Amino acid sequence: SRHLLNIITFTDSCELTAQEHFCFVQSVVNKTPLEASAFCFLAIGLERLLACLVYSRYERCRLPIFGVFLASLPWLYPLIKMIDLLSLPTQQNVYLAYCSSLTSSAVRIPSLIYIPMPSVIFCAMLCIIVFILSKRRLTLTVTSGIQSLSSRFQLKENIHSCRPLAIASFAYMVTSVTDMSIVLVMSRFLNDDHIEDAKLWQAVVKMASINAASRL
Repeated sequence: SRHLLNIITFTDSCELTAQEHFCFVQSVVNKTPLEASAFCFLAIGLERLLACLVYSRYERCRLPIFGVFLASLPWLYPLIKMIDLLSLPTQQNVYLAYCSSLTSSAVRIPSLIYIPMPSVIFCAMLCIIVFILSKRRLTLTVTSGIQSLSSRFQLKENIHSCRPLAIASFAYMVTSVTDMSIVLVMSRFLNDDHIEDAKLWQAVVKMASINAASRL
């Protein structure tokens, strides 16, 4: 947050110089919560799918291994990234004109497209499927009157929880696409030798900060 504040309020471009290795570490750490949140969507979607498949006995299910897997799933990918980060060689004498995820090569477009986004899309699809199945089963149980009260309550819970989760997943996808667009624009400026244009980066960082705040 201090570095972000310096980018927005700097008066001298020399204030933004940073070691490349430190900048890379900082960029990886900063983007870890957003990557973990993408896998949180996936973990919640899998839990809702299980609640839909075994709704009649879900309250009595005891699956500790499944619970541990879902709890650790959001942190598996960031943990792998941090392990790779610690294994990288350190170059103490390399400095950047300013620290950003692009100048340090910590953020790559393929990693944004192929890993977090499919997880969120899969979660949204799971929520829609669970919502439709639970609503259909609830209608059938009310008509037939065969299922127990706890089963109906579980189906209602699935319906009420999947609707906002699907909306949140789509909102996450929209903000992610916006982030990717900002990254592409920033990459284009880097390729066009605008690396010394600190004022331009100041404006772009402000726009990216507003989008990141809206996602959180």
